Amino acid sequence: MSVSKKIVKLMREERGWSQEQLAAISGISERTVQRVEKDGKCSLESKMALASAFEVSPIDLEDSVQSDAVFEQKRIDWSSVTGYIILLVVVLILLYLLTNTHGIWEIGCVLLVDGLTLAISTVSYGVDDTIRFFGNSFSPVKKVASYESYKVPIVLANQVIKYAYTFGCLTSLVYLLVILTQAPGRFHHINIVVVEAATPIVYAILLIELWIRPFKHKLEKHLAQSMLNRKK
Repeated sequence: MSVSKKIVKLMREERGWSQEQLAAISGISERTVQRVEKDGKCSLESKMALASAFEVSPIDLEDSVQSDAVFEQKRIDWSSVTGYIILLVVVLILLYLLTNTHGIWEIGCVLLVDGLTLAISTVSYGVDDTIRFFGNSFSPVKKVASYESYKVPIVLANQVIKYAYTFGCLTSLVYLLVILTQAPGRFHHINIVVVEAATPIVYAILLIELWIRPFKHKLEKHLAQSMLNRKK
């Protein structure tokens, strides 16, 4: 019996469970969980236990042969790409005018928030899956019959959202701590400090609310339609 090791790992991490916690919740051994996430092999009983722990159907843990069919790989939505670029440039200009860092802090925020989000996603899910996910976010989503096709990118989108907001908030917090300990005099210009501290969070919001979350909503919309079609 086989399951998708990628889906099992994504579902576990989406719930914030360790392998040990999943083993305790599902009633199988931690060694079995490790083996499933390594090679995707398990018994029927283990598959049923994992499905019960995740509160999904056993079929939801299987690889979808149509996963690559969800996206029109060769059709990039250039209007969306152009819109994101224009929006990013406008925000950069506004923040540059509101601060006195001459664009250095703005560029640093983009590299910290977006770069760290991309980096941790690559570490967690691999280069291929990460590149495929972000690349497909600019492509139209096709309607396919197999609702399993949408599971992995939706779970990955949820993780990217968490990563971006975490790095945005951490960058803001570190900035305030550095100013407090190294340059307390800057608090005399509290308006500039507030804008600079908020900049990383602004970039996290831009990344998530104007790019990743709309893509996730498209996937969820097609997922819901696919599930309705399956019930008919």
